[in-house]
Amino acid sequence: MLAAEIRRNIEVFRFAARKRRLTGKWGATESIRLNISPPASEAQIRAVEESIGETLPPTLRRFYGTFSAAIDIFWLMPGRETYTPEGVTIIEFDTLPPPLLQHELRVFDWSPPIPQPAVIGGQMRFSLHDTVSELANTRARSESFRDCVTYYRDICPDDYLQQHYLLLAQWWERGFPLGQDGGGNVFAIDSEDEKGRLLWLQHDGVDLGGFIEHELMDFMLIQSRLGFPGFNEIEPVFAGSTKEPGDREQRYLLEHPDAAQPFSHRLDDSCEAVRVWRDWLGMS
Repeated sequence: MLAAEIRRNIEVFRFAARKRRLTGKWGATESIRLNISPPASEAQIRAVEESIGETLPPTLRRFYGTFSAAIDIFWLMPGRETYTPEGVTIIEFDTLPPPLLQHELRVFDWSPPIPQPAVIGGQMRFSLHDTVSELANTRARSESFRDCVTYYRDICPDDYLQQHYLLLAQWWERGFPLGQDGGGNVFAIDSEDEKGRLLWLQHDGVDLGGFIEHELMDFMLIQSRLGFPGFNEIEPVFAGSTKEPGDREQRYLLEHPDAAQPFSHRLDDSCEAVRVWRDWLGMS
């Protein structure tokens, strides 16, 4: 039933995207990408599992085998690149959503505010085919953090940095990657969660990321209702992060009370901003 609703929402959004003239490239007439491939065969899934030397997480295996082997979505609000008098590149948007879904951009402190859409586009790309490379990249990132543990152990008597990079390595090892969010961060299946909910792995080496309080199909259903703002919009104005820690966050706080803390994110597609957004898009 979830799969059928997601597919219906995809077609509704496809029509809405044409109506709102969403684009695949600023300053050009280029169609958006809204590609949902057919499911993978059991043989294709097993071939990938043989390549990586392990089975896929159950929720991901089920997703690729029953819903889609590849997701490729990309769209932008219509607009064009332009320049401020100081020579700074900005996007001048052809249309803006209602005020509730806008924010103001100031190029400099003294510059007049420029209204901008709170969500300027959506990007979501992951596939069974990319699993091998995504897993290799994630493991390489984890290994680099472990190298930092060794480095700081040799040069720094304070073990804070050692502990920090060890937790980063363990956090990245905890996630089975789906794909990147467009900004270098990785979204993954939580291998330590029996429900198979999602993780956000932040790439900057400062913060860990967060617990996404949805499993993949539930997350995709909410995304489809919102027009696929994508992984990069984990806290859009109409969804936000919950203030209440989830069960995984609570356990992590108990196990690592003095460490950098990941936060819980629970997307809410029933708030007023979502109603305004869907009305404006023409998805209601």
